[in-house]
Amino acid sequence: MSDVAGGAEAHEPDDVQIPEVLVLDEIIDPELALPIWEATGNPEVDAALELIQTLDSEDIHSHVDVLNEVHSQLHAHMASIDR
Repeated sequence: MSDVAGGAEAHEPDDVQIPEVLVLDEIIDPELALPIWEATGNPEVDAALELIQTLDSEDIHSHVDVLNEVHSQLHAHMASIDR
């Protein structure tokens, strides 16, 4: 129990678990990291997924454009399957 504004008490259920967060103390060498994905064998899908590996970890603002492009390419490929 904890006090909240106005003198009311808030009750927290006993079964609520807060997930642990993994914090790395050092940067992982990209050469030692496993790939994010495995090739699907479909050239269009694999080309779109390759774009994810171009994400610059230093420039988070570029992620939106890259992920939108991946989404667009995958969406176009899936739409072509339906035809």
